[in-house]
Amino acid sequence: MLIAAVIIILSFVMNGLCNTTSCPCDFHDTVANCSYKNFTKVPNCIPDNITVLFFVNNTLTEIDNETFSSWPNLTYIDVTNNSIINISQDAYSSLTFLETLILNNNVMGVDTIKSAFKSLNQGHLKYLGLTNVMTNREMKDDFFYNLNESGITHLKLMWNNIERFNMSVFRIFKHLKNVDLSYNFISVLNLAPDIQIQTLTVNNNKVSIINGHNHSYEMRYLTKLHLKHNDIVYLKQHFFRFFPNIEMVDLSESPASVIYKNAFSSLQNLTIIKLDNMCGLRRIEENAFNNRHVKYISLKNNYLDFSKEEHYSHNMFNGCTNLVQLNLSGNLMMDANSAYLTNLFKPVNRTIKTIFLDHCILRILPETFSLFPALTHLYLIGNELASISHSYFPPTLRLLNVKDNEITTVNESSIPANLTNLKINLALNQFDCTCDLMWFVNLLEATNSSNTFYQHSESYTCSSPRPEYKKSLRRFAKTISEQKCLLASSTILMIIAALTFLFILIIVGTLLYHYRWHFRYFLYMLRSSRLAREADDDCEYVFDAFVAYSPKDLKWILEQAIPNLEESEHFQLCIHQRDFQLGGLLVDDILQCINSSKKFIILLSDKFARSQWCQFVLAVIQRQLRTQCRDILIVVKLGKIDTKHLSPSMFDLLTTKNYMEWSEDLRARPSFWRGLVQYMKQRPNLIQSCSQPNPSRKVERPNVCERSLSEHPGTSRDICEDDPRYRCTV
Repeated sequence: MLIAAVIIILSFVMNGLCNTTSCPCDFHDTVANCSYKNFTKVPNCIPDNITVLFFVNNTLTEIDNETFSSWPNLTYIDVTNNSIINISQDAYSSLTFLETLILNNNVMGVDTIKSAFKSLNQGHLKYLGLTNVMTNREMKDDFFYNLNESGITHLKLMWNNIERFNMSVFRIFKHLKNVDLSYNFISVLNLAPDIQIQTLTVNNNKVSIINGHNHSYEMRYLTKLHLKHNDIVYLKQHFFRFFPNIEMVDLSESPASVIYKNAFSSLQNLTIIKLDNMCGLRRIEENAFNNRHVKYISLKNNYLDFSKEEHYSHNMFNGCTNLVQLNLSGNLMMDANSAYLTNLFKPVNRTIKTIFLDHCILRILPETFSLFPALTHLYLIGNELASISHSYFPPTLRLLNVKDNEITTVNESSIPANLTNLKINLALNQFDCTCDLMWFVNLLEATNSSNTFYQHSESYTCSSPRPEYKKSLRRFAKTISEQKCLLASSTILMIIAALTFLFILIIVGTLLYHYRWHFRYFLYMLRSSRLAREADDDCEYVFDAFVAYSPKDLKWILEQAIPNLEESEHFQLCIHQRDFQLGGLLVDDILQCINSSKKFIILLSDKFARSQWCQFVLAVIQRQLRTQCRDILIVVKLGKIDTKHLSPSMFDLLTTKNYMEWSEDLRARPSFWRGLVQYMKQRPNLIQSCSQPNPSRKVERPNVCERSLSEHPGTSRDICEDDPRYRCTV
């Protein structure tokens, strides 16, 4: 018995090997696959018991009654793309069990196709594929006449360049349920009475008009209408008047710009609405989706800007009292008002179970989700959320997908405490792998077996700091501990304290440097009274004039001022680079020299205007002028001055006081020096602006000399009266 069994098995294996090597087709049970073999006919090596034959991409140019006669049990034949040009009337006469015939991509004449239908006119045939088989742009009513007794339920007529189409061509079929006319050029869809089709697909055509003469043309059996990527412009209630019983409608990729009020309200069996990728949609009116039977609405990838509340009514979902699933992914919500979103979802928040808000550029999680008592699934993939809070999620939530956001850390307040029935996807976020993330890292490890945080753990990676970049959180957990984090916290506090002190020190130093001349002027104010008293004790001036100038203009002083004023006219000038005492305070030197000078010469140049030192000296001189009340200031303008460098006091000097301007013209210089010498020798005028509001009364201001006379009776008053330096009467 054992030997006999072995012999039988070996003979079976050998027969199988012989069949496999002798026939180039592939076999599995009763399925034969002879595709892509460049056959010109069906090979005889195929077993006669096969029921399914794939004969795709060969060169079977003709089918007659002998082509498939050796396989009478065939139920499925696919001869796509075989360059078939002729099919005889009796080609399928031997195939009494044939249920599916696919003739796609074999372009033939209309008469050839109609003739071939004669041998297919039997009740077993259910599916007929006629994609890209015709050259005619119109299908006449008698096209399927020879299939009047067939049991066809599914008919594919895609890619046939049909332009004009009448649904009356299907009246011959008694059992037809599903028709696909996609990828043609149909612009007008003409309906016909007594059509029993349940699913009509006319995707990727040019349909803009659906014609029907009266109610008898209604497609009462139609439940699914696919009109994706057509030229439908108006979405109004009357558009669906010939489809009273549809349950699903797909108008995605249509150019409609407005969804009008109550557009779907007349459809009493409607449960699914798909309006995706309608980039031209600019307005949705209130009650647009009003229909208490609708359970699913998709407005995906329409780029609706929900910040434009006047364009997209927050009452668009009014009347959708049984809505279960809502897809608003691929729209713009980054600037949407929180109150607007609350009102938008309010009509459906009692029944909604699943919400898709993927890629909506959400930066803040809407609080309204916590008010959804039935919400179980929430998708927020690809937004810009930096954090999440469990207070925004209802207790009924079972799945939360916040994959690919910008969440940097997760703590106890981020996710619900009870994770028993909750699945969360936090993959591809921007985790900051520091001690603040330790709580979440430990939670990941603790819930690893329950798969609470679904998706592969390697998708949970660090984005910062740089040494941890792209490291998985699991690997990060192995390199850090709570003890290290505690040590790091105390170190960080010390560093922060040191940096704070250093920062304050830098700020104070910067302010001191930036306002150094202001501080010097303040010191001058403190010292002025003491130095003034010292000056009062001596009525004699050491210098005829104090010269205020920029060190960069020293060349002019040396080559022009000293030769023409000191050497020629014997005036004694105070030049700070020559006459200031070494080792003393700079402020004291300035005050001492100013108090010891009869007049002041300001050498005003662009370099002077840009110098903070010169601005300080000018401020001291102006204060001295206000004190003495005499016009003892001489302004010499040296070259052009950029007005943007002028301080308010310099600008005031140039606009309110006469000044002498130095010229490079040699012929003008004698008159310049004559005028300057004359001004140096003349007695100073009184400054009227020093007086108080009553000009009719003369006020004697105490001056240095008068105080000297009172303190030293031996001093001659005549000397003081002859010297204009001490005359301050106004």
